[in-house]
Amino acid sequence: MNNTKSGKIFNWLLVLLTLACGTAIAAPTIPTNPTPGSTISPGPTTSSSTVTLIWSASVGATSYGVSVRDIAANALVVSTTTTTTSYTASLSVGKQYRWNVNACNSAGCSSYTTVLYFQTPTTQAQVTITSISGWNAGDSVVNGLWTGQPTVTNKPTTYTNKYLNYLALESQNSNATFTIKGSNFGTKSGTVSLLSNVGTPIIGVTVTITSWSNTSITFSAKSLYTFTNSAGGAVAVSTQPNATTFSGTGAAKLSVLGFVGTISTRGYGQCVWYVADQRLAASILIPPSAYSTTATIGATYVPQIHDALVYGTKHVAIITSEPIKTVNGTTTTWTFTVGEMNYNWGEAVGSSSKTFSVKSSVKSGVVTTVVTTNIGSLAGSSYAATGYWR
Repeated sequence: MNNTKSGKIFNWLLVLLTLACGTAIAAPTIPTNPTPGSTISPGPTTSSSTVTLIWSASVGATSYGVSVRDIAANALVVSTTTTTTSYTASLSVGKQYRWNVNACNSAGCSSYTTVLYFQTPTTQAQVTITSISGWNAGDSVVNGLWTGQPTVTNKPTTYTNKYLNYLALESQNSNATFTIKGSNFGTKSGTVSLLSNVGTPIIGVTVTITSWSNTSITFSAKSLYTFTNSAGGAVAVSTQPNATTFSGTGAAKLSVLGFVGTISTRGYGQCVWYVADQRLAASILIPPSAYSTTATIGATYVPQIHDALVYGTKHVAIITSEPIKTVNGTTTTWTFTVGEMNYNWGEAVGSSSKTFSVKSSVKSGVVTTVVTTNIGSLAGSSYAATGYWR
């Protein structure tokens, strides 16, 4: 065997591999400047049980491994990987901990930093809520708040605007979310609850937390379509999961004017909310928009229960009883009950018996049918249904 020749071939292979692959990647160096803590136990006391661990970047690092150990229990309470140079840990109050961090890339990991000791304060830092903001829907819901009644130039004496600036709780869209801002929430998800004015959770509303950090919480609050309103109350936060009480340093409340239900952005108290509510109760589709129509109301219209009646762009109502048909000569009449909300700007429901009549005539062998009695409204004698949604 020619060892010299074999050696030359091997050297050439090394050259080719180096040219093809470049310089080999090295594992990163140990992270520097870790804080908080000291190398002597028990170490300094942090300002909160929510502790942000920080270190300087290591050259070539793509991730960092963080470990935190409860000294008394000898339990690893944090063992995680992050791509940033900090990690916020939500720890217990009145405990002693030690922690360290290493740096990693595709070539491997560095050694861990020297262990640092610290202790958390014996009491939880007070949770505070500074603000709540939320979803938007045109001019009906702005920053999570119901904007109330439409603008009225000459308000009647019956005018009310009870739900103005209530938090709007949507029943059809789970993407209607809210964001709470504050401090000392911790990094582990706790509890968000919407409380009535007597301090109990609002019935018919499901709260789902979508994100949680020490200073910000995002959640959705989906109501049943039957939810109407709840005056007063509060948005409550607790650092404890499944909390039922919201007092002490680990919890906070933010008072609100109240909560109002919306159905596809149609707020309780409005005529369009009532129509949507009645149709959902009958398990049928709601109109896609406030004044949607299937067709105009003319001589060929035959009323049916649950028809949404549209009065131009001023008002909507709904037929709530089975129409009764009577024929008297050439006149056909249907009698039924119409339900409507906010007909007098009072945000209340009313109902009345209504009729719809058509009359047929024959001239020169041609049958002509005309409307003789339009469907009126409690809103006033000038209101006549122009279309319907079925």
